[in-house]
Amino acid sequence: MLKVLTQEQVDHYFREGFLHVKGVYTPESIDRIREIMAQALKDGTWESAPHHNEGVTTDVFRVMPELIDLFFTERYVQVFKDLFGDEMVVLPEPAIHRNRFYFWHKDSSFLDEQGEKYHWNDDFNAIMAAMYFQDNDDVYGGGITVAGGTHKDKEDMHHKVIHMNTFQRAILKIQKILGISFYDKLEKHPKLTRVPSKKGDLVLLDIRIDHKGSTPKGTRENYDKFAYFNIVTDNSKYTKDLNRCLRARPSGYYSNYLKHDKELPAALVQKGKELNFNLDF
Repeated sequence: MLKVLTQEQVDHYFREGFLHVKGVYTPESIDRIREIMAQALKDGTWESAPHHNEGVTTDVFRVMPELIDLFFTERYVQVFKDLFGDEMVVLPEPAIHRNRFYFWHKDSSFLDEQGEKYHWNDDFNAIMAAMYFQDNDDVYGGGITVAGGTHKDKEDMHHKVIHMNTFQRAILKIQKILGISFYDKLEKHPKLTRVPSKKGDLVLLDIRIDHKGSTPKGTRENYDKFAYFNIVTDNSKYTKDLNRCLRARPSGYYSNYLKHDKELPAALVQKGKELNFNLDF
């Protein structure tokens, strides 16, 4: 397949730590995915995953196999080949999120919590690929806001918050009141970008970049915000380490799902062969 990304887009990703790729999926494909999600919530499929709650479901390619062909298209795979070459690797620990609007964080914080340092090496490359099933609306949210370039900041404050003692939390609260906490600095970051994604677009995030869900100002009745996340690497020496660290995470998502040895769904393995991309699970 011909390249999807221009050299300018590739350069932007590595420089800024994120990239907005328009029109990766057709509106019809996204509408079909939303239909599958709505049905899964009605018929118990959502709850059949090894880990689930109101806001997330896992192992989606096993419990909703129709998503394999809808998600893994030639255009989707080519985006990552344009960035990382033909040896790119998908780590299919996929989750679909529902009505979640996370505050500022780095997706790499779990590595700092585990005492790892390899993800701050200059040759480390890992993408959190986000597909949103709706527009990033100015009122209702539905997408993501990023602080460009922060994937190069080799200091992760986010993971330290959960380990703060009472005194440290009090100091952080005072800083928030005064508007001088590190969260406030991110809200005023010179490269703050609310990514104007539309349904069918792809947003690529270096897993070290500071980002948050675009804050909603209102809610819509009978309309869910959905997003799908998957990790893609450049098949470097760090891929196995990253997979190992993912499985070591203590949260229910990982302890109820990834820590259990399972083979990939045969249909997903076949899709990897058809589209010539690597899978590491």
